Amino acid sequence: MKSLFTILSILLLSACSFLKEEDSCTLLSEPLSKESIVSRDNNANVAAFNNTFVFRGRRGVEVFYQPGDCYIGDYSTEWSFTGEGSTESVNGNLGTLEALSGGSICVVVSASGNRSEQVCQEINFIKNNVWKAYADEFPSPFTHHRVILNIGGRIFSGFGMNNDWFELDTATFTWTERNHIPNLVDFNAFAGFSIQDKGYLVGNNSILYEYSPATDSWSEIGNTPFNVAQVLNLGAYDFREEYNKTVLGLSMSGKGYFGLGDMFYLWEYDPSTKEWTEKAQYPERPGFYNHGFSYEGKIFFGDYIYDPTTDSWEKGNQNFNVSEKFSPGFVEMDGKILGAQNGRSILTDGNTFNKVEEDDEYLPYKLAPLETVKNGASVGRFAFFVESTSKYKDNSWYYYVKN
Repeated sequence: MKSLFTILSILLLSACSFLKEEDSCTLLSEPLSKESIVSRDNNANVAAFNNTFVFRGRRGVEVFYQPGDCYIGDYSTEWSFTGEGSTESVNGNLGTLEALSGGSICVVVSASGNRSEQVCQEINFIKNNVWKAYADEFPSPFTHHRVILNIGGRIFSGFGMNNDWFELDTATFTWTERNHIPNLVDFNAFAGFSIQDKGYLVGNNSILYEYSPATDSWSEIGNTPFNVAQVLNLGAYDFREEYNKTVLGLSMSGKGYFGLGDMFYLWEYDPSTKEWTEKAQYPERPGFYNHGFSYEGKIFFGDYIYDPTTDSWEKGNQNFNVSEKFSPGFVEMDGKILGAQNGRSILTDGNTFNKVEEDDEYLPYKLAPLETVKNGASVGRFAFFVESTSKYKDNSWYYYVKN
């Protein structure tokens, strides 16, 4: 369920007095100040107010006030924002703000036929190197191993243990349902890859599917030369929800790669010939919560590196695993690999790391989620991550905004 970080804006309204019995109360308010604003968490604990918003971070804003002696009936609030973004009066004294820039959030209170003066509070705004779980959950039931792909500059996500497919509007951060694969029962697809303007999905039925965004349609390419359930060792788990080994799906140099999970196998797909080739096996049985990505013609998975020119694995300098505080995942942005370790954004070549942001007062808003493996895709200044495997059930989808 989505939760809203609630800001309680306390407007001190003066009591009124009667000159005549038929006179009505006049609603008055004093301007907001930091001293009159507190924040409250989900457990209703009052804490010091911090008026910092992040890009597209959505918050609930609530007004509490003391009515005059002759106050009668309901009251309402009208919210506005002077910066770029959107506000909405939800009900009663509750409003929401989704900010795209800095500005001031303002409110007018109405009660008993009277209106207060508009009061405003300026907010701090950050959008560089920000990690954030979006307020709305992913628009389908929770699943592990959700696939996310950049296909021709467009972001698509879905499947895992569901048969669904959505496209993300990166301007509005809204998902639109697209066509899923028809006529399937008990279908799982734990990984995929994109090559040029097509997306590819490998199902537990050992069939490769191709998606065309131009026609919003799926086509069946054919059976894989391997049994997916055996290659991933799916049968060892009584419930598919318990399968928490990372399934690798990525593209590199015009070819797609699929495999690993709970076993040693890696397969390469060539779309020009529509053929699969088995590659060198992983040197050991993969552990839990590995990360995988490709960079400069090599595949990094856990603590090993695969080189397709020699068809061999070698031990790497790093262990890309949650146990080493790497979370939530890795994506390529502007020719570099973006990830995070211990909550801090990093750029890596697979061997060394550079910290992205400096220590400052806004650092708590720039920390990445911990103890999780998420599949990611990037476009422009944004990277997006959806659930793969984690120690905790999480149907949130995360975004990162590059500096």
